[in-house]
Amino acid sequence: MAKTSASSETERSYERFPLARRIEHLIMLTSFTTLGLTGLVQKFATSPTSQFLVGIMGGVENTRSIHHFAAIVLMLGTMWHIVVFGYNFSFCVQA
Repeated sequence: MAKTSASSETERSYERFPLARRIEHLIMLTSFTTLGLTGLVQKFATSPTSQFLVGIMGGVENTRSIHHFAAIVLMLGTMWHIVVFGYNFSFCVQA
């Protein structure tokens, strides 16, 4: 059996997304999850689970405000993604 040196076994790490893109994805994930949660509790308002969650969020008006805020964040995040993609894509086409 041949021994391999420690230097040949080192693993390389590649950054798939820069920090800014990871933060953008985290914001999109959070706003999408918030929209799902707040939307479902409004859709199924008679469910005991929905009533419990609406109570935790401070009532139906506050739940709607949270839902609307999350929707605005998701729309702005989507527009930002489209702008960044278009900007990066235009440089790829020119090269």
